[in-house]
Amino acid sequence: MTQPEIVVVELASFGRTAALRIARSIQAAVRERGSCALALPAGPQTHLVYEHLRELQLPWSDVDFYFSEERCVPPRHPASAYSIAADLLFTVPRIGHDGVQRIEAERPDHAALAADYDAILPERLDLAIFELGLDGHIAGLFPNSPALDERERRVLAVESPQKPHQRITLAPRAIEEARDVVVLAIGRERAAIARKALCEDGAVHDLPARLVLRGTWILDRTAAALLERCNSRAAARTRRALATRRATRAIT
Repeated sequence: MTQPEIVVVELASFGRTAALRIARSIQAAVRERGSCALALPAGPQTHLVYEHLRELQLPWSDVDFYFSEERCVPPRHPASAYSIAADLLFTVPRIGHDGVQRIEAERPDHAALAADYDAILPERLDLAIFELGLDGHIAGLFPNSPALDERERRVLAVESPQKPHQRITLAPRAIEEARDVVVLAIGRERAAIARKALCEDGAVHDLPARLVLRGTWILDRTAAALLERCNSRAAARTRRALATRRATRAIT
């Protein structure tokens, strides 16, 4: 298994650190392929990141925005991933709406919606961003979900155990084929699940976050509080990463 990059920061630095890491991936994609297909997450941690990302001078006209998950609510609903991004990113003139591929989650036929979104996804996403859920879910992929068995389709309509229950999500195939991934985690309430994902062997069905162990994990100190206690063989990669990538290291 590829060793994940683990970056631990103070909460005050979390948003800027994540924004700079995302910027690095955007710049690399544009430099190497002329554009960047970026999948944005849903969830409350995005506010901290978007507030810093919007201030960066990046080749925004070459970025196409997709979403790793959307809740089946109207586009301006508070739970909408699009709504958060629209308020904090797409209203910035140099970013704009031109490259935004919104999941039209207000449509009643969710299966058809998922198929249509699958059809407009690029062959591979350049960067997919995820928040670590309290139960170890990422995007709309929750523990023991049948969606975790899907190997052909790249976008799925799923039912979540959390409200809003109806969601559209990237499927494992799209996540695994993404060139780069970033996982965000803040708060002591995520410490145990972060430790389980990064330090213990186990099945993706039990912990969907294991789909993205090859990516970069950015955690605040409270979310990373239990990582130093890793003592299993599966934790060797985590201890090595923590030893070389400390919290105070700036991403440039």
